Amino acid sequence: MTARPAAGPPPLTAWLVRPDGARIWYERWGPDGSDGSEGPTVVLCPPGGRNAEYWSPALLVALAERGGVVRFDWRGQGRSSWDRAAGDAEVLVDDLLALCDELGAASPAGPPLELVGVGLGGWVALRAAQRQGRARRPIGGVSVIGTSGWYADPRHRGPTEPTVVALVLRRRSAPTSDLVRLIGRELRAERSPAEVAELDASAEVRAAHRSEVQRWFEHGFNPDDDHRVAWLAAGPLATDAPPGFTVRVLHGADDPVVPSAHGHRLAASLGVGCTEVAGAGHHVGPAMEAALLASLRLPRTPRVQPAAVVGPSAGGPATAE
Repeated sequence: MTARPAAGPPPLTAWLVRPDGARIWYERWGPDGSDGSEGPTVVLCPPGGRNAEYWSPALLVALAERGGVVRFDWRGQGRSSWDRAAGDAEVLVDDLLALCDELGAASPAGPPLELVGVGLGGWVALRAAQRQGRARRPIGGVSVIGTSGWYADPRHRGPTEPTVVALVLRRRSAPTSDLVRLIGRELRAERSPAEVAELDASAEVRAAHRSEVQRWFEHGFNPDDDHRVAWLAAGPLATDAPPGFTVRVLHGADDPVVPSAHGHRLAASLGVGCTEVAGAGHHVGPAMEAALLASLRLPRTPRVQPAAVVGPSAGGPATAE
């Protein structure tokens, strides 16, 4: 399921080739700012173990109304190269910086890039902004959702036991239909109690849940999740000096994977506030999407109208729980 703007520069789907031969898949559409339009390009960094289909069509359409949008697959997921280097968080940072440089080469006159990252994706986005040098297209802002700079610090509470159980149920060699159900259960475990209650009560929400997981598999979901190694091994973020870019920290009040205390500590270390979103968990749902759009304060671009959302192709994998 994909969203496209009906006007503006044509969509671009491409692969960024890295020095080690790895190929990073990305897709860009909407205005890139090189024509003087006000909206910046927003680069969406999915959480570890998720591909570019993580982002909802509704969010993609909303961002396309406001400026350029780039979504991509981390190395080790989706249509990018699947290799063991995906377990090194700093390699993921290098890939993201290279992608930002690629975008800058295409439209160096555009406004600074805005990065949005979830979980490990937020950690990588912050590290990339901290490490950016004289980029062709600088990173002007980073929005992090459900992110910690201290994943493995025993002084900070981690996932609840039921969440941990759901997250480790995956069987890598299971048939695709079984994997879809297991990943659906994993996604359920990332939701807040209020979101789970809504999932159980609404057939429409359950259908959207199944459709989301199906999209991941249609895009090339990799169940051998080396990003979990990167997630656990990621070192503390350098937060001893004020960042030279805008930082927005958002966190679900009921995040079962990365408790909100992590977000508050990260925000305090960066000298910014933490927006705690009531009723939200770790997965980016409608409540968090609304909070993100409000925090970005992107100007609308009337000449770029969203096209109709196209549903997933028929004959996809079986249902997710």
